[in-house]
Amino acid sequence: VIDMEEGVNAGAWSIGIITGSNLLGLTEDEYDAMPAQELAARKKAVEEKYYAAGADLVIDSIAQLPEAIREINRRLAEEEAK
Repeated sequence: VIDMEEGVNAGAWSIGIITGSNLLGLTEDEYDAMPAQELAARKKAVEEKYYAAGADLVIDSIAQLPEAIREINRRLAEEEAK
């Protein structure tokens, strides 16, 4: 959450990453062993906290970062076109 707040304060785009985050607070073994419904609920709670802290985007894993960057670029181009 602090990273999102710092991004807002700096005027930078901020992307929250759920899996592996301190907010999710799970080891890899805990993550793998958790029932899917409980894991989904925990991820949703983390997503909500990131957005509440000012995140522009929230993604599940670092693997989705290229797609998130494309989305930011799309939003920037849309703003420039106005």
